[in-house]
Amino acid sequence: MDKIKLLALDIDDTLVDSSLIISQKNVEAVRAAYQKGVKILLCTGRGYWASRAIRQTLDISELLVCFGGAIVVNRDDGKVVHASYLAPKDARFTLNIATSLGLHAQIYQGDTVLFREENEFTRLYTAHLSLPFEVVPDLLEREYDNVPKVLVYSIPEHEQENVEKLKKLLPTGLHVSSSKPGFIEIGANRATKGQSLQWVAQLWGIKQSEIAALGDNTLDLDMIQWAGCGCCMANGNPIVKQEADMILPSCQEDGVAYFIEKFIL
Repeated sequence: MDKIKLLALDIDDTLVDSSLIISQKNVEAVRAAYQKGVKILLCTGRGYWASRAIRQTLDISELLVCFGGAIVVNRDDGKVVHASYLAPKDARFTLNIATSLGLHAQIYQGDTVLFREENEFTRLYTAHLSLPFEVVPDLLEREYDNVPKVLVYSIPEHEQENVEKLKKLLPTGLHVSSSKPGFIEIGANRATKGQSLQWVAQLWGIKQSEIAALGDNTLDLDMIQWAGCGCCMANGNPIVKQEADMILPSCQEDGVAYFIEKFIL
């Protein structure tokens, strides 16, 4: 393995566990890697506002990859420096298809969540991350610019079945993946963590072989496949585990700290 110069980290179920809090061991390890000169790039399905607690705790990243790779933003002010948004017609079509399958679907305008009606999922989702939201009853009839992704919620037991249905019904120019149990993410084909990671690596002049990427679900898959060292957490999706160069201890067992201590420090 080449010397790691860039560490790309997923947040949920990778850097943080089910408590949504980053452990002190992971905090100390990530800061130690940064102090050693390693670039840290948080790559998350969350938006800028939803990731604030993690970036404030670490206080080290220069750029963030948000909404599953749809945008790259500055850490300090959230200014978008690179973006691959859904075409307005594709966002609207996706909302309609998901709704026709009986699934909840929502989009984003900046960090504000837009959905047709409140339900148990929207209440939990917005409360957990203290997100601003707007109820738009005619959402399926509207078209919006600058939509980073459509988030669809499925009962976890039927998630893979619904992923396959969406892949068949949606245009080939869209990317369908999963981020957490029940969370199905749909974005433009170029709006992936792997492609945004490549863009940042080129910006920073860092070679592919000098990059490690850590994640757990199919939203992380292409960055894990592309990085010189791609790692999946023990709690990760079996599909991702098959593609990873190594399996790390679970997020509950501070797998991020394990990797940093063993291969960077």
